Amino acid sequence: MPSMTMYAIVNMLAKTVPDDAKAQLGAFLEERNIQHEILCVEPDDLCNMFEDINQRTTATQAMPCIVWGGDGTIACALENLSPKKFSIIALPGGTMNLLHRTIHGEGADWQTILDNCLVANESVNISRGCLQKKDGEDLHFYVATLLGKLAQLAIPREELRENNLISAVSEMVATDDVLDLDPILEIQLSNGKSYQASAIGVGVDKSIPHAFDIGMINPDSILDLASIGLQSFIGDWHDVDEIDRFRVPYLTVISDESNEIDATLDGEFQKLSLPIDIVFEPAAVKVVSAKL
Repeated sequence: MPSMTMYAIVNMLAKTVPDDAKAQLGAFLEERNIQHEILCVEPDDLCNMFEDINQRTTATQAMPCIVWGGDGTIACALENLSPKKFSIIALPGGTMNLLHRTIHGEGADWQTILDNCLVANESVNISRGCLQKKDGEDLHFYVATLLGKLAQLAIPREELRENNLISAVSEMVATDDVLDLDPILEIQLSNGKSYQASAIGVGVDKSIPHAFDIGMINPDSILDLASIGLQSFIGDWHDVDEIDRFRVPYLTVISDESNEIDATLDGEFQKLSLPIDIVFEPAAVKVVSAKL
């Protein structure tokens, strides 16, 4: 292991990161005689923290950096930590931890993942999606992006996964026009076909090496839309019959009704300007893997 200090960034508000994460992780690293500095942060401070350690680090080759949190936390690290200075070790601390499974494999606790990564220090390349904006910097996602009004269900989704049904329904009722049936999106696929949809999900699946896994939502009724939304956010959208699936490496999303659209990138809600091109980038980034 390198003699320089190993940084560990912990998102203390991630769903499954324990309250005593700093103490547990510190004891783990001390047992292995690894010089370290653990930085516990909240989500709003993640980007600034990553930029800060970029500036503080003078390493001439990439050294391991532990990042503990959910998919959004790891995606933020991949976007902001310098790959010339750091090799990211992603520890699972979110609700779904889909990106962690892509990197490491299934079914291990954070201790096993970290131990394997530190001992073997092996890397893998993972793919991502690139949203090429017309009015600013490109954005990236590593698990999935959801575009359309169903993206507003990102908050009640967390309530549903925690079995808080009353709170989830309250959030949905309070969300303006989330169940509007109008198909505001036109989707132009790289295979030459075009479709209209109320919402579209674009996923990066490691079992599909050169294309997106795409789900298009265009329901017949408000009840259908509500059912699709709830099934998708509680479980696996692949199991929802009403979602049409496609696999292409490139698509364009436009709308005649609006220049702005609701979206989530790796679970994080935001507004995006249209039109927008979405491009598959295979083996785009390198990360440390436990190879379970």
